[in-house]
Amino acid sequence: MIKFSKQSPLHRWGKAASRYAACVAVCMACSVQPALAVGQLVTVKATVVDGPRCTIMGNASGYIEVLFGEMRTDMIDGVNYKKPIPVSLNCSGNPSSLRFKFTSAGGAAMFDPTVLATNFSDLGVRLLKPDSTQLNLNEVFEVGAVGALNFMAVPVKKTGANLPTGNFGTSVVLTVEVL
Repeated sequence: MIKFSKQSPLHRWGKAASRYAACVAVCMACSVQPALAVGQLVTVKATVVDGPRCTIMGNASGYIEVLFGEMRTDMIDGVNYKKPIPVSLNCSGNPSSLRFKFTSAGGAAMFDPTVLATNFSDLGVRLLKPDSTQLNLNEVFEVGAVGALNFMAVPVKKTGANLPTGNFGTSVVLTVEVL
């Protein structure tokens, strides 16, 4: 802590000046002074505008959920039971492009790091891009169109696994960046 004598003009400002002076003293002690300094005036001009705004919409009930229904364990192969993810965007303005990212609090399946983990250790959910290629977790994916996004979800199981019967689930966070 730097102390000021009563004669110091900074004494009137108390602790705030003390913190400021300490910061300046530390910064000055760490800085390298050039032998000669040359300055140039830089002018910055800009107009701030309100950008496009988007609303993420789900199914008729307002939810973004995929209901696979009843599935036979011997038919889960990463192709069967593929379902659309009911998500679309309604944007005001004209976004030049949109970036999407799916992240999972539950993490990836133990048998495949690109697949969402479920409550069954040998069962996961693969996410697919509109062109039906795999969308890896945490991958940033860019699209230029607004409207229905045509993402898909398909259940996959570990090769050779015998799955238990019952309800399974997972969740994922969809982040949309409007550009």
